[in-house]
Amino acid sequence: MKRIFTLTNLVLLVAVLLAGCTTETTSPRSVTPETTSEKVSEYPIVGRWISEEKYDDGVGEFTFFADGTMIAKGENRSFNGTYSFEGNQMRLFLQKLGDALVDYNINGENLAITADGETRTFRKAK
Repeated sequence: MKRIFTLTNLVLLVAVLLAGCTTETTSPRSVTPETTSEKVSEYPIVGRWISEEKYDDGVGEFTFFADGTMIAKGENRSFNGTYSFEGNQMRLFLQKLGDALVDYNINGENLAITADGETRTFRKAK
């Protein structure tokens, strides 16, 4: 049985295990193996995103790849997973942790992920 949980729980769990929104938005792109031959830069989500703030539960980092896979990292561990887009939302799935359906917004080099009214911001690494 799949466990569904919020972004807060996802980030909290990753951080423990690993010891506002703007008006400009980028429309989601469907990431599938058939479309990975396109330039990676055409997918705004693709790349490494680092939390802009240090939260009580640790600093988060996500790396999204053009093939729909991702890695979530913390201080000492990382988890592999996948992501996909469902309308204006993104589904994150991390092995051993489950999945979460979250709202997201990309504004230039900033990524905001919102679940249960809490927004976490990430900046694209250069």
